[in-house]
Amino acid sequence: MTETGQRLYEGDVTATSLSFPGRVEITGSVRAGGVVHAGGDVVIRGMIEGGCVESSGGGVYVDGPVQGPDAIVRAFGDIKTKSIRDAEVESLASVYVSDMIFRSSVRARNLIEMKNGDGIVEASYAEAGMEITVRSAGSVSSGMSGTTLVLENFRQKELFELSMIYEQRLAQKTARIAELEKVISVIRILGGRIVNLDPAKKSDLALKVKEYQELRQQVGEILRERDLVVAERNKSGGKMRSITSSGEVFPGVEVRIDNARVMVNKRYRNVIFYKSGIVIIGDLDAFMQRKRLSH
Repeated sequence: MTETGQRLYEGDVTATSLSFPGRVEITGSVRAGGVVHAGGDVVIRGMIEGGCVESSGGGVYVDGPVQGPDAIVRAFGDIKTKSIRDAEVESLASVYVSDMIFRSSVRARNLIEMKNGDGIVEASYAEAGMEITVRSAGSVSSGMSGTTLVLENFRQKELFELSMIYEQRLAQKTARIAELEKVISVIRILGGRIVNLDPAKKSDLALKVKEYQELRQQVGEILRERDLVVAERNKSGGKMRSITSSGEVFPGVEVRIDNARVMVNKRYRNVIFYKSGIVIIGDLDAFMQRKRLSH
């Protein structure tokens, strides 16, 4: 034990399951059959080779590669590694890979970034919420297919589902308000004669009036919350989200951005895919220049 909430584990993790409440640093590798769960960051000085590593409150940082066939990495924070091969990787933040993603599934809530090494995505599924940046995608080999790059607006989905919940709540409450308005109308007709009613009846009417007033207040609160959600949907929907390649994109690569899709049918170099009603292929240098000028 190094200090509170931190653990140094010497050597490899093999054929065993380990759990740490905070941060852990593993001096070796996580091998086949090895399972590591941590509440904080997981730092691995070796590799992940067929093992499973999960962090519920931090990131996973691997000096070497992550490779399968049964390698699984999941993290609340960032995941950083040299390469991913025959593995499943998922981050609620971003994934940073220097050299290659090969025959793997990689998902990130924010970014998938491959800027500092070979940056190759091949025969893999790569999905991010905001941006994917690679050097090359696909393969010159016609037999090596199945590369898919996807931008999925997770926050937009959440906001849409949340707005539907607000609409459902509004429908339920306004329906009940409509029923209670009939009671309110009767009370208005009775006027002063209401004092002559049976005490139990007066009590029931009083409760309905109170419920009516509370529902009206609740509807006002729901409307304010819904308007905030709608405003955030409009704002986040207007953000530029892109897939960029500073090298080559080969034929057969599928690119999806939300509900738009394009299948690359020829070799491109130095390109960007972004959504503006449809997926557009354009020149990366020109786009980045416009982006700099707009800030």
